Amino acid sequence: MLLSEIAEATNGVLVGDDVEVKSFTIDSRKEADFFVPLIGESLDGHDFIDSFFNGGGKACFSKKMIKGDGTYIRVEDTHVALKELAKYHRAKFCIPIVAITGSVGKTSTRQLVVDTLSVKFNVAQTMGNFNNDIGLPLSILNGLSEESEAGVFEIGMNHFGEIDELASILKPDYAIITNIGTAHIGNLGSQENILKAKFEIFNHISSMGIAILNGDDDLLSSHKSDIPCRIITYGIAGDLLDVRGEEIYQTDDGFSFEVLREEFEINLIGTHNLYNALAGYTIAKELGLDFDEIRAGLAKASNAEGRQNILELSDFVLIDDCYNASFDSMLSGLELLYKLGSGKKKIAVLGSMLELGEFSEELHIKLGEYIDSEIDLLITVGVEAKEITKTAKAKKTQKVLKASDVFNVIKDDLKKSVILVKGSNSIGLSEAVDKIKNIQ
Repeated sequence: MLLSEIAEATNGVLVGDDVEVKSFTIDSRKEADFFVPLIGESLDGHDFIDSFFNGGGKACFSKKMIKGDGTYIRVEDTHVALKELAKYHRAKFCIPIVAITGSVGKTSTRQLVVDTLSVKFNVAQTMGNFNNDIGLPLSILNGLSEESEAGVFEIGMNHFGEIDELASILKPDYAIITNIGTAHIGNLGSQENILKAKFEIFNHISSMGIAILNGDDDLLSSHKSDIPCRIITYGIAGDLLDVRGEEIYQTDDGFSFEVLREEFEINLIGTHNLYNALAGYTIAKELGLDFDEIRAGLAKASNAEGRQNILELSDFVLIDDCYNASFDSMLSGLELLYKLGSGKKKIAVLGSMLELGEFSEELHIKLGEYIDSEIDLLITVGVEAKEITKTAKAKKTQKVLKASDVFNVIKDDLKKSVILVKGSNSIGLSEAVDKIKNIQ
């Protein structure tokens, strides 16, 4: 886009030359054409404008006068301008746009949908885990281009109104909802309120839009009448499913299953990935892929980084699932540990589940009920995670407060073991994962 076009879209004033920009960032250290300086609690991005220009950047937003020769667009609020620009850019594209939300599985479903659709389309997608009111606009601006034939974007939330705002920017044609769990229940108060917040996505779905729902989720199934557009349900066991997975068998690397007597395979372990595959099948069929194309796409599907990545190291197996955690995703991680750890030493490193509010103690204790004597070593990380040990029946339990302490506890127990590392992102378990990876 030309800077003059950006200025018009954001009701800003261009100061300097009208040049073209193609890439956008909020981090002045990253290589990009255009910098959006955001004002946070402790840092003001405007303080880094000079370093961005010194690094070769072309232009930026600014709510302040900039001294010197830097080219910029003067706006009242840089964050608002970022969102308005993303909304303007999205409106240029008449291609199918898929939004994915849900309590658990947004990123892994997005990865699987993208892998499947990429057999036929050039697919723009969410960058990393950029699914909030900063990340989604950046993903739209950096992802959607003249080459894009479809777009697949995550929409996250932790409070009412957030999905409504993000959906107003994205204006999806298809909305996939993976499930209604307990993530962010501390902010929203109940699963019914989580459902209500997720359904904000339908405030801005296109007039011919389609909702694609996990039909095995009881809350989603019982509130279909609240959805103002066509609905397609997928699942395994629910009633009146539109897309049903049948003849399901576990393979060495994942699952084989049938839909309409056509056989498909995914090389991903865990029941949740079977549901993700059915979501991928459903949207692919709606967008015109034939069975062979869907088969090829599902067969090449991969895990997103930091989400149940299975690493076979020197003489042990590491399940790196440390990006984030909720009660439902913790159960999924333990399911995988029990499966892969058959006949081996099983170690669970579980960090605190955050943003659970008044439900935190109850859900951590409930999680402990799923940890039986098959687990040889349970390490809990963080204050909240200590509650897991009240009901866990692991052979040995160790409590630590900091992720940096995990490696010293675990290093002598790694041989011939399978280790699950999982917890909320801010617990910092990626540090422990990095040390475990390097032990070989």
